[in-house]
Amino acid sequence: MTNEGGQELWNRGVNMGHGLNRMNRSHRAKLPIVIPEGQIRPVVPFIAAKYATKINIAVRNHVPMLTHWKLYKHRLAVIETFLRILRAKFNIDTNDAVVKNGCLEMMKSAVRQQRHNLKKDFFDPFPLHLVTKTSPIKSTSNDEWIALVEMWKNPKKNGGMSKEQR
Repeated sequence: MTNEGGQELWNRGVNMGHGLNRMNRSHRAKLPIVIPEGQIRPVVPFIAAKYATKINIAVRNHVPMLTHWKLYKHRLAVIETFLRILRAKFNIDTNDAVVKNGCLEMMKSAVRQQRHNLKKDFFDPFPLHLVTKTSPIKSTSNDEWIALVEMWKNPKKNGGMSKEQR
């Protein structure tokens, strides 16, 4: 609290993923991820929350933002990196088709959410001549960022994909 009666923001520091690390150490094993047929996340709510959080962190830090989800099909290395990050933190069988589909569906929604947040933070508040031409996130190249900005400038029903990209 400050003297004027307002609240001061508390800086929590870097703590992403520390709760999951403590849980893995206390259980002496990685958390098991079991995704039932027809589902995209685990049934146990606590494990599902940790799983979703880790997916969002992995997308935010390691997955480049492309203009459309279909473009990720051509980048198998990105998908494999994403699955490797999940295997490092959880006891998960990504070779199983149901589990892999669940992981990719969660990645798809996390990518959409991250793309929306980037637009909200780096595009919407600025006039077009002040929007940055260099990528503000390390996982996205400048060319990919410019493609995103162009998509946001010219919103169309097809999500900004040109006929050559489809």
